[in-house]
Amino acid sequence: MKIHPRLQLVMRIVIWIVALGLFAAGAVTGWGFIQDHRAPKAEVTATIVHDPGKDADDLALSYSFGGRAFIERPIGKLLDNYGKRGENLQVWVEKDSPRRVFITKTPKGELLHSLILLGWSLILFCIVWSERRLLLILENLGTKEN
Repeated sequence: MKIHPRLQLVMRIVIWIVALGLFAAGAVTGWGFIQDHRAPKAEVTATIVHDPGKDADDLALSYSFGGRAFIERPIGKLLDNYGKRGENLQVWVEKDSPRRVFITKTPKGELLHSLILLGWSLILFCIVWSERRLLLILENLGTKEN
């Protein structure tokens, strides 16, 4: 099946735009990971509670830091299964912004998200780059056979 050259160009441009968007999103998420990783953190004990204002199944962490009580959702956690309601666990709170709480000292969820986005952008870049070269090779083989 032969595709019109203009349609090929439009599809190539769309893939480039999507790949650049994924790359930009991965870079922003990666930069957020670096900033969260470098931020000074303090270890505190938190209790898993119901997240006020959310659905019945949504959980949050209740903890005290600097003489104030907080109820926040953890950063860098892609899934909500960090325990059962009422359980205590050790979490890390950013010292400069105590509303930012992490389940692990390094926010691995942000890193995973960033790597997935950057990986898909790399795959799309490779597809767009190699697709044009493959078409040229096939055209050259077709002209040599005739």
